[in-house]
Amino acid sequence: MGYATTKMSLGAKDEVVTDTAVNTTISSDVIVGSGKVYSIHLKNDHVSNPAYFRAANLAAPTVGTTPPSLMLKIAANTEKCWTIVDGLAFTNFSFWATTGGDDDNAVAADDLKAFLALR
Repeated sequence: MGYATTKMSLGAKDEVVTDTAVNTTISSDVIVGSGKVYSIHLKNDHVSNPAYFRAANLAAPTVGTTPPSLMLKIAANTEKCWTIVDGLAFTNFSFWATTGGDDDNAVAADDLKAFLALR
């Protein structure tokens, strides 16, 4: 599906990024420029495989060659939210997902959903 960005009324730059099919297709520079990530909510609907959410502070990372700046593992059939109280600063926030910590294998379609709170 790709990602969607929704402006919030809390401030001029508050945004929620929703991606209902995170996979090896990179969502690049999702708010176009610098900011902070305050929350990452992931839902893995796969019944047996974990997923690895990866993020890089680059406008155009490459799956399989760009090391992630942040990597979060989410177990199969699990939903989890990470809150970053002071925010994680970035210049160009891009993200993707794989089925292993050291690989570039795609997560199955619609298995991993991400909801990010950015400012």
